[in-house]
Amino acid sequence: YSAHRSSNSHFCPAAKWGELRSLVHGTTTMQGQPSASGSCINWGIRNANRYHGLGYDHMGQRIASVRDINDDDASDLVGHFNDTDEPWTRYHVHMAEGIAGNVLEEFDSYAGRDTRSNRHAGVSLLDYGTSILIHAIPLTESQLDEVADTGSMIVWSPSSNMVLYGQTAPIDAILNRDILVGLGPDWTPSGEDEMLAEMRFALDYASDEGITALDEERLWEMSTMDGAE
Repeated sequence: YSAHRSSNSHFCPAAKWGELRSLVHGTTTMQGQPSASGSCINWGIRNANRYHGLGYDHMGQRIASVRDINDDDASDLVGHFNDTDEPWTRYHVHMAEGIAGNVLEEFDSYAGRDTRSNRHAGVSLLDYGTSILIHAIPLTESQLDEVADTGSMIVWSPSSNMVLYGQTAPIDAILNRDILVGLGPDWTPSGEDEMLAEMRFALDYASDEGITALDEERLWEMSTMDGAE
């Protein structure tokens, strides 16, 4: 697959299998299918970025490190957020997936505090209330306060985080701040195969860690209504 991942002859069957597997387990919307692969992903369930049947694309995405966002990139993003006709209301980024190295600097960089030249200094991309931070493993108490204050959101992927890094985002501190959280299994190489398994993993994690706020009802909300929001 890796040798032919850009070919629809390989990508499309894999994408359809992923959608079918998700649909069987109750998932109705998926985020993360590459939009460049054409209409073959317009098949079993909604794609949050494209082929969702809900009008224009309200959501932007970035998988590469947010530390690479420069002045021009930031200006373009702000233009999307402020568009009076068709604004981006959600912008999801892979934020601080890891526990060491440059990922520890990603949040402050995204918030406009990167000291390097040409890195949108002073322009916090959190201030527009559109940011969805996927992973957010090493965020500090003050950074989580900033997430809450700006109305930013988080996607929590505990199974993948634990397999890859041995720890996950501080979900107790996140929930205590009433930050909107969606649950998702990330991808199948390290995460669970589908949402029901991810919910079970998250519930077991909450039990092991004594996180009383993360009960069955809250997990259902994170997997449905909060994910939709």
